Amino acid sequence: MGIGGSTSNLPFRDGTITFEEGRSLQYIAPSGTVYRGSWDLVKKYRNDGGPQRSLQITAVDFAGGSIRTEYYDDMNFVSTDHFKATKESGSHTYITHFRRL
Repeated sequence: MGIGGSTSNLPFRDGTITFEEGRSLQYIAPSGTVYRGSWDLVKKYRNDGGPQRSLQITAVDFAGGSIRTEYYDDMNFVSTDHFKATKESGSHTYITHFRRL
């Protein structure tokens, strides 16, 4: 994260996301609110020819009418149980770690 950046507005900072088949997901916020949504993975190639994977996550609390969404600019698999997704925002870089439980 860049100097002076705030993580308080990141929609999936805390909680648990379960990625499901068919590009659907469930997100449980720390408050216990359950969101249902979708995810999409887009593979592109950088100017240097290296792969770049972008991740889009959208989750909706149908009971409360709240929507959380995030577009991650790049993602990298650290292991079979862990990947990290990067979001660029101005001069800041935010990294979210996703781990299999």
